[in-house]
Amino acid sequence: MAQKITDMINLGGHISTGGGIELSPDRAIGFSFRSFQLFSKNQMQWK
Repeated sequence: MAQKITDMINLGGHISTGGGIELSPDRAIGFSFRSFQLFSKNQMQWK
């Protein structure tokens, strides 16, 4: 059986951490995201 293109795409977005970072995974699930990545600091910082 051929795999659908929609089964191969990982789609994500910026999720608010307002109210606590621990709420972010549940928010991602609420958007039906199949993956979740958390950045502990801004990657654009010059250090």
